[in-house]
Amino acid sequence: MTRGYRWLIGNEPPLAPHPGSSASQALQDAEEIHLFVRGYESIRILIRRSTKSLQVFGPGRLQKHHEFTKTADLEEFLKAYEKSVLESGWTLLDVTDRRIANRS
Repeated sequence: MTRGYRWLIGNEPPLAPHPGSSASQALQDAEEIHLFVRGYESIRILIRRSTKSLQVFGPGRLQKHHEFTKTADLEEFLKAYEKSVLESGWTLLDVTDRRIANRS
């Protein structure tokens, strides 16, 4: 299943946090975190495969919450989103045990 996703990175106005959650609580609950950087900006993707959801924080104050009915849809969305971010000049970093190392 292929979808035409459109990515708005940057000049979109910030959204309010998802009801009933905060960024710090979301970070603690995440099963997997992908961190992208470009200069002084960052995009953090928190992935919860158990609930088929993910949250995107950044760049800036932008916050988005996505929920899926199937894990395959989550994976497809994540793959397309990460490809778009990488093509826009962002770099993916590893975040392991609170240390950051370049993933190149």
